[in-house]
Amino acid sequence: MKLLPVANEEAAIALREHPLVAVDMGFSGKSKSCGVALAAPDETPSAKPYHFGTAAKTAAEFIRDNRGGVLILEAPLSGAFDAKRNPRARSGFEDGDKPRWWSFGAGAQMALAALYFCRRLDELLPRNLAVHLIEGFVVGDESGKHEEVAERLARAFRGECRAQWHTVSPDGEAVSIADWFGQPGQACPVILHPRGV
Repeated sequence: MKLLPVANEEAAIALREHPLVAVDMGFSGKSKSCGVALAAPDETPSAKPYHFGTAAKTAAEFIRDNRGGVLILEAPLSGAFDAKRNPRARSGFEDGDKPRWWSFGAGAQMALAALYFCRRLDELLPRNLAVHLIEGFVVGDESGKHEEVAERLARAFRGECRAQWHTVSPDGEAVSIADWFGQPGQACPVILHPRGV
């Protein structure tokens, strides 16, 4: 697959009419820890919970059947490092009373889950199929059932609820998930943060 990180809000908005898969990442071996929302261009997103492997297969089938699309993964899809090559916040949205850095606990776990999820998609999809990639950011009290989070991401992307868009700050070094898939030099995916319903 051609993994194409969407660099900014304007580029994301231009893709709103594309087929859409939004995934609230989970990485459990036993529970349905992934919520997946699917929506063709003229459809309302519908979401269900899935096991990790089934979520990847479901996303791949939808993307293949629609000959491409937009993929939103609620997991860190980039990393940032300071001048000494130590992890740092990617931008102000990760700081606060309870910092939610990409490299801390659950963030690091979901980044690993996203790598394996994208690897599985790459195995299941044709090499020439374009997948536009956006990061979702939903934390704390905003989280809920996995399928509800996936649906919120899809609705926020479509402009049906308030959202903030964030980009990775250019200070220091930033690494996109595309670098890990042999597609270096691409921008870090823009980050979609739904706000309210």
